[in-house]
Formats: sequence, structure tokens, C-alpha cells
Amino acid sequence: MPEGKVVIVGDGAIGKTFLLTSLLQEPGKTNDWGSSDSYVPTAATNMAANWTHTDEDGNIQDYEMEIWDTAGQEALRSLRNMSYPDTDIFLIGYDMTRKMTLENIVSHPLNELASYELPDADKDDSDNGGLVVGGWISELVAGCESDSHIILVGTKADYWDELKNSGTDKEKEQLTTWQEGYDVARAIKAKAYIQTSAKTYQGILENMPGELEGGPADKQVDPEGVWLKNKICELRAKSIANKDIQVVEKVEAKQPEPTKPHVEPPKQTTPQQQEATNTTSQKTDSAKPTSDETTPPVKPPKEPKEGGCCTLL
Repeated sequence: MPEGKVVIVGDGAIGKTFLLTSLLQEPGKTNDWGSSDSYVPTAATNMAANWTHTDEDGNIQDYEMEIWDTAGQEALRSLRNMSYPDTDIFLIGYDMTRKMTLENIVSHPLNELASYELPDADKDDSDNGGLVVGGWISELVAGCESDSHIILVGTKADYWDELKNSGTDKEKEQLTTWQEGYDVARAIKAKAYIQTSAKTYQGILENMPGELEGGPADKQVDPEGVWLKNKICELRAKSIANKDIQVVEKVEAKQPEPTKPHVEPPKQTTPQQQEATNTTSQKTDSAKPTSDETTPPVKPPKEPKEGGCCTLL
């Protein structure tokens, strides 16, 4: 059975643990949505998942995945670093309702990503105080030398919708846009970009009645829809098969072909019908006057002569 290692990273309190709970759906373990006021950072825990996936060639394969949850606090960086070696797929998360959590991935202005360059693995990524200055992507480059892939994951899509519709002006200013997330995904060479909700299961996994609770696919990048679980398996399958994996790119929806005007096909006639048509045509032509026939002129009435009228007495 093929194996794979997945590690999720990102700022604290962006919903990484809730995301994994919805993704893995362990019996008896659910998200406590009322516990947000008592946030406790996750040090570093690993879980196992056995997933079945059908690849693009129609082959069904079981995968034994090792999935690591990490804390985003700087003080716990040394614990995070222990989970990085030999990682196949990194999930870099950000809170869609807090723009700073997206900026912290690259430590670069979001409106200037055209000038962004990926950090060098051999370059020191910390200042004199030991803090990372190159963002999350810089920490991953320094902590993992294996040939890994990145999926950029936006969290709290349901809360983003709520604030977009009824939030305060200050809250709306902090909302990220889909384009900003997509630009960051392209800048860090991510192989996928998915917006998710741990509460509604949007973009996490497909609903399977009687087996798994899922939600709608994320259709922002691909109109056909994407789920995080399927994308993880897809990237792992392609890596094992040594297939090229391109940087995420938006797929344009197919435009429907213009409908052609309906043209009635010519009616097929039998020899008998054609003969009857010709006979009718000949009769009609014989009834018409020929060029030698003339119509006699109509004589105008004679005008009465003067005095030619009598009066009876």
C-alpha cells in the first residue's frame, strides 16, 4: 500500500485542527464550535488515514497517509521542525477573514507579488532575534529538503460569506479576496488552491451518504469542482508515478457551442409523385394564353348625339 506524509502549517487560530477533524472524521471526534474562546494551540500531533482513490487512468489504489497537525506560534517552531522532514505534501493554511494570515505566508505585500521571489534554502531566513522573516514558505524551504508539493488552503469560507454580507466595515477590510489567494498560490508554486469550510465541509471531501459527511466542491479554480481529500490523493498518485505536476492554474469554463438554425431537409418524392407534379404543371401551363392569342379590345360606349333624346308628353 503506497504511503504518504502530509503536514499542515499556518498562523495560529486559523482553524487547522478543525479542518483536519472534518477531513479525517474519526468516530466520536467532532468539532466543538462553541470552544473558540478557549483556544489551545496544538503542539505537534500525527494521525493516520487509509484512503481509497481512483486515479485519472481509472486505477483504484489504497493510500496509507500520515497527517501531521502543527501549531502556528513562533515559540513552537522547534516542535514544528521535527515534523517537516520527508513530507510529501504541505498544506499551508490561512484564515480567509484575516488578510494578515495570508500575507504571513510570503512576508510580502499582496499587491506586489509580481516582484516576489521564492526564498533560497541556503539563505538564513531569520533576523537577529531568531524570527522568521521570509514567512511560512521560507520556514518550509529551510526545514524540508525532500521533493514536496504545496496546497494552499483557505479556511472559514462560511464565516467569510457571513462577514461579506453582514460584517462591519472594519471586518470587511480584513477579508481576503479569491484573487489574492490565487496570486499567492501561483507565487509559491502551489499545485492546488482550495477554499474550505470545516463547518459546512465545503471543498474538504465529497458527501458519501452512510459513510462520510461532505460538502460542496470548491469551484473557484476548476468549474468541475475540487475537494481537498481528492487533491491530496491525486498529487500523491502522480508523484509515485513520476508524472509532471503543474502549478495551479485557473480553468476557464467551457462556453456552450452556438446553436445552428434548423433547416428542414428537402422532401423525398417518389417517381409517381414527381409524374403527378409534372402533369399538374403542364395543365396549368396549357390554361395560360400563349403569346399569339390576343384579347379583343373593349369598345368605349358611344356618346349620345345632341338632340337625339325625346321627351314623352
